[in-house]
Amino acid sequence: MSSLREQLDLVIAKNYYAQEVPDYWRVSSISMPWDAYHKRLGSTPDEIDDYDLAREEMKMKLGELIHLMLHDLTKQAPDVEVLGSEEEVWDRERNLCGHYDEKVKIGDKKIRYDYKTVNEKAYSYMKWEGDENSLTPYPHHVTQLCVYEHLDPDKTDELRLFYIDRNNGRREEIPVEYNQAMVDEGLAEIDMLNKCWESKTPPPPPELDD
Repeated sequence: MSSLREQLDLVIAKNYYAQEVPDYWRVSSISMPWDAYHKRLGSTPDEIDDYDLAREEMKMKLGELIHLMLHDLTKQAPDVEVLGSEEEVWDRERNLCGHYDEKVKIGDKKIRYDYKTVNEKAYSYMKWEGDENSLTPYPHHVTQLCVYEHLDPDKTDELRLFYIDRNNGRREEIPVEYNQAMVDEGLAEIDMLNKCWESKTPPPPPELDD
């Protein structure tokens, strides 16, 4: 007799394979070209079973729920004017689309936010890499936020990453300097993905840590 967990894994996997596959690249594809290529194909690597697939999808769904909660709370914040939420920004030539999380006005500053939900281990690692009063953000998160700013004609005064530890609710926001070199590197990855797609040749898989 199968367990409820096994039944839920089957449902999650079925829903995953039934979802519509986008015919474009997402800004989140940057730093994960191998994954992005296979997702656009509508496939998953052979070594990923229903359990692992369901685990990854559960993490994504939990992150989406936290994002929705943050959007709702931001609308209620008394001194915050919401200028945009989950709006699309495009590079049509590269077939690249992004959805930035929040654009707000606080005081006289227009600020773009990108929400990042991470587990306790990832959050603690950023704390260890920084100092006792701040986190050191992951470089690919900085790149993605800078690409949003690059793609959006409506520029902002500041960029900030808002990290949430989904295990225990810790939160911290980190100011980010716009970095054109990181944007150029990220867009070069998308150019590489387009070449791979045209030639039907997957990009190389990520290197695994020893």
